[in-house]
Amino acid sequence: MFGLWSRELGKRDAEELSFLCLLGAVAATPFSLPVGRGLVVLSLILLVFHLARSRTRPVFPTVAWLWLAFLGVAFITTLCFGVDPIQGMSQLDKIAWFIAIPVCACLVNSRDRLGRVLAAFMIGASLLSLLLIVDALRAMAPVVVEGSIDAGIGSFMRCLRRIPNPGDAFWWAAADVADITAAQLVMVGIIVTVGVLVALWRMKKRSVIIWLLLLLQIVAIVLQFKRGAFLSLGAALVILAAFEINWLRKLSVPVVRLLVRKWRIIIPGILALLLLVAVLPFTRIAIAQRYEVLVEKAETAKPGQRLTMWLVITPELVSQHPMGLGWCSLTHEIMAKVYPDVEKRKTLHSNIAEVLVGVGAIGLAIYVTWMTMALLDAAWLAAGSVADKAQRVLALVPFLALIALLCNGLVESNVRKGAIVLLLSMMMGAAARLKPKKG
Repeated sequence: MFGLWSRELGKRDAEELSFLCLLGAVAATPFSLPVGRGLVVLSLILLVFHLARSRTRPVFPTVAWLWLAFLGVAFITTLCFGVDPIQGMSQLDKIAWFIAIPVCACLVNSRDRLGRVLAAFMIGASLLSLLLIVDALRAMAPVVVEGSIDAGIGSFMRCLRRIPNPGDAFWWAAADVADITAAQLVMVGIIVTVGVLVALWRMKKRSVIIWLLLLLQIVAIVLQFKRGAFLSLGAALVILAAFEINWLRKLSVPVVRLLVRKWRIIIPGILALLLLVAVLPFTRIAIAQRYEVLVEKAETAKPGQRLTMWLVITPELVSQHPMGLGWCSLTHEIMAKVYPDVEKRKTLHSNIAEVLVGVGAIGLAIYVTWMTMALLDAAWLAAGSVADKAQRVLALVPFLALIALLCNGLVESNVRKGAIVLLLSMMMGAAARLKPKKG
């Protein structure tokens, strides 16, 4: 039986089936994480079978090695220093799913395949958008029936700023139908869809269907009322616009290429310059004054929200647990011991704070290096010399997606979200494989 199956799955067939499973995972992840994960596992099994039969070495880029280093630190910290090792160890699978990085690095081996991966995600994000709109309409319906409707711009802005008001039931009904993950998936979906539309425009083609998908995604993200997603999306689209303005591209691309080639010298140099500016007397005074104002605000907030978590709770927990209190081991009770009026959450609303508190300074250093390398890979891919303008636009999308997700990660803890983990893995793996060779 196995012999017949192995003969049917030739070297090329197994690899192609593995890539098809990866496409299915990309499309399914936005609206069904279990299906997406299942297809990633199937893709991995087929890929291993292909590599064994063809005696080919797997592609294992630097970002994948950094993932393993981060996983190792999280494992040791949680097991040896964690406040709840059993709970923390049970959550390490969230990091383990970054196994999709080498899977994508092996399979997304051409710009054509990158385009197919982006198209698959666009479809999945559009289906998620449709589901979110339906859920929002269901939540809004009772408010309409009751007649308590204030759908004006003032009510909309209060909801966006999260200012409770009894008269804003209409928008508030839609605001919390999904968690932060959905908004970020739609955010990346919009980036991908806009990239596809620009690529089609470069090829002098049009697609009404894709425009409709974009409209669907815009409506969905508006109804999520997530400011971090809005701002991160705006930053990504500004970069895309600058990329499409020829004179800006001519200025920026050589800078990006230089940065990627000489990053080991340039990045430490920039950090040293910033440190030098920071120690100047007038800079220290200005920073200290501003910091005091923020800390006072954080220490008096009721309930304590992001600012309190970052400036009050995080420093105290780091001092209590310098090696980290364990991966995903933070609870509301632990935060409440530091600041009793903190809002009822079990995350610190920031990847930086979450990683620092969870796995310590060593884990944070590896995490920052890891994400920096991912951005450099994606930037090098975007800045590569490609004659085809449409392909050039699509090559920029992984960089824009990573920028948006990492910016959003500064104000939301998305590194522990399953769907975001797979999405980050797909972008990292593709960028690491397709970036031009330095030379």
